[in-house]
Amino acid sequence: MNKWRLGMKDIQRILSQVDRSEAEYFNEAYIEDLYKKYIRVDVDDSNAVLQLKEKIGNRDILLIAPGGTLEKQKEELCTLAEDANICVISIGFKPDFCSVDVVWITSVKRYNQLDFQLADEMLAITSNIGRDAKYYNYLLDYNSLAYHDDVHNDNSTLLLLHFLKNCGISKVKLAGFDGFNSDMTNFYGRMINRQYTTEDLNAQVSRILKTTYSDMELDFITPTLYEH
Repeated sequence: MNKWRLGMKDIQRILSQVDRSEAEYFNEAYIEDLYKKYIRVDVDDSNAVLQLKEKIGNRDILLIAPGGTLEKQKEELCTLAEDANICVISIGFKPDFCSVDVVWITSVKRYNQLDFQLADEMLAITSNIGRDAKYYNYLLDYNSLAYHDDVHNDNSTLLLLHFLKNCGISKVKLAGFDGFNSDMTNFYGRMINRQYTTEDLNAQVSRILKTTYSDMELDFITPTLYEH
């Protein structure tokens, strides 16, 4: 269970669903199943999809994930962000060094980190965090985005790539989509680090990029550990 994506309220809700017969011993598969059921909140997002597609228009796409490589690329990213022909979508955070068109959030912890002093930016969230989200512009169906050729992975950037692919977008620039290093320090600014087995995560994301999204042209403008 990816606890780093959950708030304390979410964890309490999941634990309240544990059957007494499973309460004495830790059953990872059982808890994982409860987690997946909890985050599966189906919504009709047809209107939101149309509105977000209209927001993007026919512009080129730049995705800014919160990787540490952003530090050395700020000037280039600011130049790209100023181009009216580029739609800039930040993932999991609002950058402090350039403007963006859309902030994409799929984690309640990332949502709670926003200061909501959003001006021209639009906020897109997925339905797994819709229970407690009081503000957003677009609510997208989580379950339709979290499976990549039947492989479940809730990496926020992968969910966004899935959405863009569904919209018929085949070319994307990516920045800050670094992958995970061994000491978990490769995050921009004060972003929260995660506790994971980095090799497994990097390998799974790499496999998904090379299979599900092999027909998309992914232009990494910052260094990455992912194979693609």
